[in-house]
Amino acid sequence: MTGALPNLLILGAMKCATTTLHHALAEHPDVFMARDKELNFFLEDRNWRRGLTWYAAQFEARARVRGESSPNYSKATLHKGVAERIAATLPETRLIYSVRDPVRRAVSHYRHNVLDGRESRTLREALLVHPERNHYLQCSRYHQQLAHYLRHFSRRQLRLVVVEELKGDFQGEMSRLYDFLEIDPHPAHSQETRRLHRTAAKRRKTPLRAWLGSRRGATRLRRASPKPIYELFDRLTTRQWESEPVDPALGAEIAATLREDAERFRETFDLELPWSTFAGEGAP
Repeated sequence: MTGALPNLLILGAMKCATTTLHHALAEHPDVFMARDKELNFFLEDRNWRRGLTWYAAQFEARARVRGESSPNYSKATLHKGVAERIAATLPETRLIYSVRDPVRRAVSHYRHNVLDGRESRTLREALLVHPERNHYLQCSRYHQQLAHYLRHFSRRQLRLVVVEELKGDFQGEMSRLYDFLEIDPHPAHSQETRRLHRTAAKRRKTPLRAWLGSRRGATRLRRASPKPIYELFDRLTTRQWESEPVDPALGAEIAATLREDAERFRETFDLELPWSTFAGEGAP
């Protein structure tokens, strides 16, 4: 087997600074983060069938910490058995799970899918129809998602990152992550890394672009085409889009559906969380 299996996984949650964490950790000389950020190896319908030899080859064997970041690992309602596969394959791995105000996360997730051409419903229709089975809300139920992992891993193997705290004290939060990983502190991160990742362009994909994307056609075109050609293609297959502010009453309704899980999450991990959800507001 070439390479080596990882000993760090960033589980998610989606839209919770996993890209920022991935690139910040990759700047540390003792850390190797997979060049393809989301390997999705432990998803049965994605890369699991490629086997451990393929997976190990994605990492540098000499690195003290080897990691990858796949937010799909914290989507238990969509992808079954992920925690069990991870536990069977990497029983000693460390886990990082990043979270933010669950209402804001769900709204950001919805907007991400709108821009990607995969969502045409209103925010109310997308989040409040069948809320107990709703994918956007399920991904914001952090206690429910982590319960799958706590059946197989000890608490000492898990580190939580609260995005609001990462924004407020980036270097301090990263230093605490380095302590968790048992590596020396990194002196400083670049301003580009410290700037939490956001969707760069607020342009919504046309149905054609969404179709091409689902078949990786747009990715292949970007790699094969001169930059001006791809930029023209991008302009022709996307449309300008501006998100509307969330009505406070709608935010409160969304918060109400998430409050029980948020409270259980706070109590389980004994956290003081700077989230408006607990105040009954929650409108991004």
